[in-house]
Amino acid sequence: MVRVMDDSESAATSELVITAFLEGDSWYKKPDCVERLNGDRSGNTLVGMIGKTIDCMLVAEAEDGELVGAIGVVYSDDGPAHLTMVSVPARNGRKGIGKSLVKAAEELAAKHGKREMQMSVVSSRNERLLVWYEQQGYSRIGSEKPCYWTQVIQECHVGQVLYQPMHKVIFPSQDACH
Repeated sequence: MVRVMDDSESAATSELVITAFLEGDSWYKKPDCVERLNGDRSGNTLVGMIGKTIDCMLVAEAEDGELVGAIGVVYSDDGPAHLTMVSVPARNGRKGIGKSLVKAAEELAAKHGKREMQMSVVSSRNERLLVWYEQQGYSRIGSEKPCYWTQVIQECHVGQVLYQPMHKVIFPSQDACH
C-alpha cells in the first residue's frame, strides 16, 4: 500500500532512502560517503524538506507494516511536477514497489492539476534504471548532462557523474485528441 508518510515515520523513511541510495550509487561513490539526507537517519532533515523542497513524501508499506519504499513529489512549482528520492532498497526490489510508488506520485501530482512529470535520473553506467523508467512511460529529454550538484560530486563521487532528464505526460490535455 502506498500512502503519505507520517512525520513519526521520518526516521524509518530516512533510513530507507539512505540505504537505497547507498546500494544504488555504490559504483561511483567514494568509500564511506553518505550524501542523501546528509546521512541523517533521525528523520529531521527529511521532515525539514517537506513543504520546502518536497511537497509530499509517499511511502510504500508491506502487509506487516514495514516501510519498503519511498518517493518524493514536488507539485507546487510552476510547470511540470517532479519525482525525487525514488527509493526502494535492494531487499525489496523486483516486487512492483517502485512501480506502485511512481504511479501513486503521478496520481497525486495529477490531483494537484499537473499534466506532466519530470525527473533527473543518475545515468552514469546505469542504463538499466533508465530503461526501467522508460517502461513506466517516461521519455528521455535530450542528452545526458553533468550533474548539477557539484559540491556533492567533488566530495563523494569518483569520476564524472551524469544525469538524464526524463519526462512523462501524466494527465492529457483537455483538448487532446484520442
